[in-house]
Amino acid sequence: MPHPRAVLPLVLITLAACTDTTVKVYNTAPTVSITSPEDGSIYQPGTLVEVYGLTRDSQQDPSTLLVTLSSSLDGELGTITPDSEGITYTALSTLSAGLHALTMTAFDDAGESGQATVSVEMSYGGQVVGAPEVILIGPAEGQTYAGDEVVTVVATATDDEQSWDTLVASVVSSRDGLIWTGNPATSGAISADLPVMTEGVHALTLTIEDSDGNIDQATVSVEILPDGRPTVEILSPTSGSKTLTTATTLLEGVVLDDVSDPDSMTCTWASNLMGTLASGSPDSSGYCGAGISFTEGTHVITLLATDEEGNEGSATVNLIVTDPLNTDDDFDGMTENGGDCDDADATVYYGAAEACDAKDNDCDGQINESFFDTYDAGSSPNNSLAAAYSLGDFASGALWKSGKVTLSGLTFHTSTDEDWFWFEAEDEWYANLSLDVVVSGVPSGASYTVELYATSSSRGSPTLKDSASGSGVLKAEFEGATLSGDEDYWGVRVYASTWTAGACSGTYSIDISASQSI
Repeated sequence: MPHPRAVLPLVLITLAACTDTTVKVYNTAPTVSITSPEDGSIYQPGTLVEVYGLTRDSQQDPSTLLVTLSSSLDGELGTITPDSEGITYTALSTLSAGLHALTMTAFDDAGESGQATVSVEMSYGGQVVGAPEVILIGPAEGQTYAGDEVVTVVATATDDEQSWDTLVASVVSSRDGLIWTGNPATSGAISADLPVMTEGVHALTLTIEDSDGNIDQATVSVEILPDGRPTVEILSPTSGSKTLTTATTLLEGVVLDDVSDPDSMTCTWASNLMGTLASGSPDSSGYCGAGISFTEGTHVITLLATDEEGNEGSATVNLIVTDPLNTDDDFDGMTENGGDCDDADATVYYGAAEACDAKDNDCDGQINESFFDTYDAGSSPNNSLAAAYSLGDFASGALWKSGKVTLSGLTFHTSTDEDWFWFEAEDEWYANLSLDVVVSGVPSGASYTVELYATSSSRGSPTLKDSASGSGVLKAEFEGATLSGDEDYWGVRVYASTWTAGACSGTYSIDISASQSI
């Protein structure tokens, strides 16, 4: 017979099933959403990541829910208490580098839960305003080195907010850890000889950091070879040396091997900018040499040695090559390729102000053109009898007033400048022709010469009739004779017997008087 207490629950259950008419309430899980950050956001490591969420529950106040936050990389990140509206907030400052799945989970009093997840990446992949920039020039990707060979890292580092030599640089090896620290040069150049590294493939990461903690990185893989590979040493040029595009640079190196004779190997010179430069076999001492003219730029020069078994060894140096025509030798702000026609004189360059001297200051092919007088201008200045400025016929009166013409504001802008004038003064066979040429305003300390010529109608066959030299006032004259009748065309020449820089700014005048008497 069953125990009475064992029967009682069955009776109670039966009665309850028959008499209970209430409706039971079923519990539902909380809902969760992450409103910030957006899925796929990227942050620099160390940056503060602010996480906002929204929780809801149909059976209880949101502020009574238990909310947790976790990372797929860093694990549990702690609990968060929602406010009365269900809003959650937390700030994360220690997320490790990498891709995180951030999961927010809400639990109600009944143990039901809901969750939401966003992806956040902590990396240096994004460009940061004000961050430095590094460009890795050498070594080349996949370059090999003998076990005791020096690996040289060549790079440039820049920053738009601080001096480049105040940036902090470091090189980390994936095998050997931190192996070098230092600073760029003031030009931003980095040339670092690394210590001997362990055998194998190394991922070398060059990091540049500014004073704000912003960084930029560049990575290259190199391989440190075991013994038995050729050893290579570049003797010339040394790393960081400079040369010109107009020079022939001698490349010299030595390649050796534990097994192969030197002259059974091949050595190849190459540049990252010009490709293969020369190839051949070393001599019996392992010497490899070549003379090369380089293009402008920073060349990473590699000497590659290959032994009989196909094993390779290499060495590199960087060579800075400059086009002399792109160098501002006189520091006037312009190079020869930029229009400087005399890069040894800082007062001469394209666009310079023309000075009163013996130079073509503005490189336009003319000297002191700012000081030309009226008769120098144009394509045919009056520097010869053939190009002499015509004053016409004194009898016609076009330029002449009462048998006289005055020319003022005349200059000598260079020591070779001359002023020529030509005119007609018909010497009738029955008349006496008188000519007076007076030059005035000759600067003190200078010496001018005036010459009076009889010429042909074609401005040829000049015959000197009179001349005068000196300073102050000069006069050349002619007094014809009755029945001469053959002196109809005349030329006047004035030039500086002595000329000094600065004289081109002084002006002088010419008065020519012509008359005939019977």
